[in-house]
Amino acid sequence: MKSTHIRTTAGRAAPRSRIRQLLGRGALALASVAAALGVQGAYAQGAAFPSRPITLIVPYGPGSANDILARMLGPEVSAQLRQPVVVENKPGAGGSLGTTLIARAKNDGYTIGVAGSATFGVNPAMQNNLPYAVADFSPIIKLASTSNVLVVPAQSKVANAQEFLASLKSGALRYNSLGNGTTQHLAGVLFNKLIGQPAEHVPYKGPSEAVTALAAAQIDFGFVSLPSALGQIQQGRLRALGVTSKAEFALLPGVPSIAKTLPGFENTGWFGIVAPTGTPKPIIDKVYQDTKKALESTELRARFYVQGLTPVGNAPEEMGRAMQAE
Repeated sequence: MKSTHIRTTAGRAAPRSRIRQLLGRGALALASVAAALGVQGAYAQGAAFPSRPITLIVPYGPGSANDILARMLGPEVSAQLRQPVVVENKPGAGGSLGTTLIARAKNDGYTIGVAGSATFGVNPAMQNNLPYAVADFSPIIKLASTSNVLVVPAQSKVANAQEFLASLKSGALRYNSLGNGTTQHLAGVLFNKLIGQPAEHVPYKGPSEAVTALAAAQIDFGFVSLPSALGQIQQGRLRALGVTSKAEFALLPGVPSIAKTLPGFENTGWFGIVAPTGTPKPIIDKVYQDTKKALESTELRARFYVQGLTPVGNAPEEMGRAMQAE
């Protein structure tokens, strides 16, 4: 009995063994496509994600406003997602190091991060050849807004913003921040510009070091985020002279807006969660919905307010517009 052959495009006959091999490869390819479609279908149903812990990258050190926010939020979001949310601090380069790690992470939803006004406004303006761009991120949710506070060591002789402005005329003072390009640094730059009297900027690696230096009077003054400074102010180690927002802050009664003394001065910020670009929309929606539920908690909102954070909860589209606006 003659063996059966088929003709290839080259005109040669192919034996059955070769046909089986080709069909086998075709079956594997079809299986791969089916698996991929199955994953997308599972995402759409919300069944496949999350199936393991999620890493939340904070591009600043422990004690920063971003870190405080993330550690308050993490357990609440974890309860909604039913998977651990692990906060990882990746400080450096004014937040650019950790932000770049978020951008370059696998876009499967298991690595997300905290970003905000410094990420998309300050760093692009301050750093050449920034290793990330707005297009590298998928927005998830705008979490909260906050402002900074002008503080001096408790042993300082100045009692208010007016006296502080007068003291600047006696000679150059030094102020600190959480690093070059941070909102605290730019608050000092704006301050110097408006008063016409230069003050020396001394960058620190993180909020703990910056606040400790201020409390020890190693630095004359500083602009510190409300969450980072509030405890030291309440304990009497730092004296608050003014807030950088136009509105006064309820937890600092009697501390006015700096704009009242220095018209035109305003320095505020916001925080949100982003994922690497290309993260499937069902995953973005899942994280957004569960994070928004967490933000609706009365207890969590109260904890935010105590730390100087105002909850927001904007949707991905609104977060995206805020990123572009910066």
